[in-house]
Amino acid sequence: SSTTTYVDNNLTNGLTPATLYNYRVSGINPSGTGPVSTEQDGTTLADAPTNLTTSHVYTAPSDIVLSWTAPAGAITGYQIERNAIAAGWVVHVPDTGSTTTTYTDSDNIQLAAGYQYRVAAWTLGGLSPLVSNIASQTTVSNPDPPTNVKVGPYSEIGNNQRIMKIEWGAPPNTGLGGSEVPIIG
Repeated sequence: SSTTTYVDNNLTNGLTPATLYNYRVSGINPSGTGPVSTEQDGTTLADAPTNLTTSHVYTAPSDIVLSWTAPAGAITGYQIERNAIAAGWVVHVPDTGSTTTTYTDSDNIQLAAGYQYRVAAWTLGGLSPLVSNIASQTTVSNPDPPTNVKVGPYSEIGNNQRIMKIEWGAPPNTGLGGSEVPIIG
């Protein structure tokens, strides 16, 4: 046969994801087997990362923290894609260059906006499939101060009670883009 291609398929040979394999090839004809080629290496792709989550850091309102579970194998980094809702998916970080399974996105995060993320793993063989779940996060800003704050003695309890009553109106901006949020005074 003059075949010059062979596919070492993980369905038939049980290749492990994100693993380095070494190959050598020799020619065979009716007079025998020829010399072996130099060894060539190839790394299989990783499985997709799993369990992608996001959280908004309220003390640093322009930060969204991503976290995921690494696939097995020799991972060299991660690609992170971001969708600023209605803007479309873009490759936000082509390669983290790290095996760390967290990432803090501080790049142009707008308050009271929505973001979606997905992650894939890099190996020497290339990029894995994307994580099976999309993680979403809506950022919030600090609310405006409450309005019409009034403080006075509260006399409805009874005599000799020294209790103050504080009343206020909800702030015009709750920090959630119009959503209601309880204000605790």
